[in-house]
Formats: sequence, structure tokens, C-alpha cells
Amino acid sequence: MIFFFSKILITVSFYTILGKIVVYKIFNNEKSDIIDISIIGIIFASIIPLIINFFLPLSLINNSIILFIIFLIFLILRLKLQKIDYLFISICSLLSFLIILYDNEYRPDAGLYHLPYIQILNEQNLLIGLTNIHTRFGHISIIQYLSAFNLNIITGQIGIIIPTSIIFSFIYLYFLYDIRKFLKKSEKFSIGKIFSIFIIIYITYKINRYSEFGNDAPAHLLFFYLISKFLFLKKNSFENLHNIYLHSVYLFLNKIFFIFIFIFLFYLLFRKKKFFWNIAMSLPTFFIFSWILKNVLVSGCLFFPIKITCFESLKWTNLHLIESASIEADAWAKAW
Repeated sequence: MIFFFSKILITVSFYTILGKIVVYKIFNNEKSDIIDISIIGIIFASIIPLIINFFLPLSLINNSIILFIIFLIFLILRLKLQKIDYLFISICSLLSFLIILYDNEYRPDAGLYHLPYIQILNEQNLLIGLTNIHTRFGHISIIQYLSAFNLNIITGQIGIIIPTSIIFSFIYLYFLYDIRKFLKKSEKFSIGKIFSIFIIIYITYKINRYSEFGNDAPAHLLFFYLISKFLFLKKNSFENLHNIYLHSVYLFLNKIFFIFIFIFLFYLLFRKKKFFWNIAMSLPTFFIFSWILKNVLVSGCLFFPIKITCFESLKWTNLHLIESASIEADAWAKAW
């Protein structure tokens, strides 16, 4: 048990360290909260393997080398973890450990396509036409890349089950901390505080079984987090809009259904046109194009299995399979 807890502790520390590198040195912002920093670390720990897998498998050796390089960059940049960082890492690790500890064996999607796809990522670089092996490989979430990336010499194979529990811990602690700020009277009562209270109640009651997390629970948790960011959005703040755009993109990469979140985001951007082109040319836009390119190479479609987005001229595009997958997805959405 103690060895498993130590693996979770190292994984949480890695996300926090990666987040600090990105926020402090790429975004040039040293005022962010440690929870927000760590969530950004999660985002980049998902995007890095996506880019790498175009060229290399996410094998134990490759992941370990990247892990070592990131820790080395942290030291070279002379970044440090503060006391509050160590406290956050410890509490988050304990919460992640407990949520996994009470796991059971109910994970239908994991055996169907989550774990098989993670194994493919660990063994192969991007495989063109992969959906011809199984249509479910066209419905992959960015979470599978995050999980595959956590196979390294420190965590071993069991490391792939850790990331989703950490997403849960980060989001849960974020809303708990928001409520705590109100109780200590450091922030005024607001709609955002009411939202945080209801979300904490909902997560505690409804999203409390690790074995049912899959791709859906992390996506919904991140959606709650994003809504909170919208509620606390400051006027005329490019930094806040950029962060919301980054989180919106990551949510979209989790579940294509959340594409609707861009409607409100673009409304805000058009109201502040001076921000539009800066954001349009930013890293999150590159992440979207990388994901869409991956989709085309894997399935022949921009968004599988939406037939209108597919390229019939590509040799690996199987229209009969796409139509069948579309009907099946429609049936699932209507509960058969």
C-alpha cells in the first residue's frame, strides 16, 4: 500500500511541477493558485504524449526519459515548491489513494476500449486507420493519452490507473477551497459560492466511485471547473480568457459533445475583439489542430463517426463502418 501511495504522490508532484513550468515560464504568471497550476499541469501532461505519439510509442522508456527531462528543467529554471504546495500535494495524494482504495471491478468501457487503446499507445506510435480494427478507437478521449503517459520506471504499469483519480482530487479540492475562502470571510458570498456548494454536494453524492469514472466523470468534473471559471471571469482580462480557452479546448478533447462550450467563449471574444486573434494563434488552437489531425489519421474523419466530416478519398476511410458506428452511437444516446 505504501508503495502505491508513493506512486500517486510522485504523479501528483509531477503534474504540479509541470504546471509551474508552464504557468511561470510560458504563461509568465506567478500569481496563479496552486490548484489551477496543477490542473494546467494535467492538461500539458495530456497534450505532450499526444504530440509525441505521432512519432514515437509512449513506452516505459520514452515516458521515463520525458519525466526525467521535465524534472531537470524544473531544477535548471530554479523553480521551487512552497510549503502550501507540499500540503496540497499531500492532501491530493491521500484523497486519490482513498478513492482508488475503495475501487471495485465494474469498468465495462475500460476493458472494451480504454485499456486496449492505452496499450496500443504504449506499444506503437500513431497507427493510421486504427478504427478499422475497432470502431471504439474512434471515440478516444485525451484521458487515454494522460493515462498512457503515466507508465514509467517509477509508477510501473499500475501508473495508468492513477491520473483519473488525481483529476477528481484536484477538482474536489478546488471547490472545497473556494467554500473555505467564503467561510473564512476572505471572499464575499456570491453566485459562484452557491455553485461551489452545490457542486461539492453533487460530487460527494454522485461522483464517488472510481470504478465508474471512465471518460465521463473527468469530463463532467472539468466542466464544473470551467463553469466556475466563467462565473469568476474578470472584465477586460486577457489572462482569464486565455485560461478559459485552454480549459475549454481540453474539455472538448475529453468529449466532443462539449464543443458547445465554445459558443459562449466566442461570444466573449467577439465582444473583446482585441483578444480574438491573440487567442486564435495561441497554443490551445494548436492542440485542437493536433487532435483533429490525429482523428483523420486514425479514422479518416475530422470527428468520428460523423459522416459529413469524413474524407472518402483516404484509403483507410471505411464509410460502411462509419455509418454502422453512427447508428450504434445514436442508439446508445437514446438508450436503445
